Amino acid sequence: MSTSVEGSPGHDQQPGAIRHPDPCGPVGWGTAIETAEEIAEFARWFPPSIFPARQAELRGEAWTTRAPQWVIDRLDRLDPDRRIASITELHDLTR
Repeated sequence: MSTSVEGSPGHDQQPGAIRHPDPCGPVGWGTAIETAEEIAEFARWFPPSIFPARQAELRGEAWTTRAPQWVIDRLDRLDPDRRIASITELHDLTR
């Protein structure tokens, strides 16, 4: 148990205390911001109008927009028959 001044339980250990995620920890705003930045970087190669799309359509768009090799490599991880509904789903499936 964490302690604060003079050995008393820390505020987050008090009964009924509300716990908030550490924004710099593994789950919190730090992770959310990094994920949002990754999605934004990935999204710049695909217009929203392409979704829903399958792997072949996404690869064609990546070629048209001259996406870097890392984008192509991520697209290669997809099941060719699956329809991807959004850039967020595409990002999550190819991490």
